[in-house]
Amino acid sequence: MKSIKICFFPNVRGFILPGVFLILSALLFASCKKENLTQPAPVSTEVYSVEVVDFYNTVEKFSQYFDLNSGFTKTFSEEELRDFARKYYLVKANDPIGYEIYGDSLHNAWTEELKANGMKPTRVEPGTITILLLKQIEKLYSPQFSRMIDVPFFVCGKIVARENTFYTDTTLHITLRQTNLFIQVDEIIKGNRFFKVNDTLKVIYMDHWYAFVLNPSTYFTVGRRFFFPLWYRILSDENKYELAMYYLEEESPGGYPIENDRILIPEDYFGLGKDLSWPEFKEYVKTNFILDS
Repeated sequence: MKSIKICFFPNVRGFILPGVFLILSALLFASCKKENLTQPAPVSTEVYSVEVVDFYNTVEKFSQYFDLNSGFTKTFSEEELRDFARKYYLVKANDPIGYEIYGDSLHNAWTEELKANGMKPTRVEPGTITILLLKQIEKLYSPQFSRMIDVPFFVCGKIVARENTFYTDTTLHITLRQTNLFIQVDEIIKGNRFFKVNDTLKVIYMDHWYAFVLNPSTYFTVGRRFFFPLWYRILSDENKYELAMYYLEEESPGGYPIENDRILIPEDYFGLGKDLSWPEFKEYVKTNFILDS
């Protein structure tokens, strides 16, 4: 069985376990066989990006204040939590795949230590530190803030084509209906390092993700323009990644239509209303959730 990927926020519609269950599942799956895994060396810029290095070295510093029985032994200042939030934002925005790869190697090493010690942990699992700190940041700012800094990309564009296909999950041994949307990008709010205007992106969703939300075939129609939060979904069979819609909460549609310079947010996720001025909403996102400067 393959190792658990450490992806904290995208919900079960994206096949990612919620944060709390992730912690428990680390113990449940710890007995799974891994191949020749050892404790990773300290993060090095010779292998990983500066953002990955900076983030995981910061996680290690925070872990020094964590006790397995009592939790954090230190109350972190607003400045410390703000600094952590910025580093988390930067690694997710500039190297989301490197973040996943190194985080997975840390989890694998921790699992091997757990097995070697008779299933008794000697230190906290690194992903747990990130989850707990993001919970503190959520209380300091808002749930929307924690979610939005987790999203690697915000792009706008028109759907120019769509196709129905199938995806086979080689871990679960099931085949599922998948839809590919082809989006011509006309604005990039977050993600200029990866995309440019006029790019055509393939963005996927699994049809069953919308079982209780809306009819995606009539919502995501060719010619319609959307604001898309996006992330790299990890395929089960190999270390491959594909762009997928990021769901801000369980009722989120994944993409928000822009019509007549208005953006429609049916679940009113931000508490600003369901029908907003697109220029004003765009400025709201840039002001509150873009931490590049």
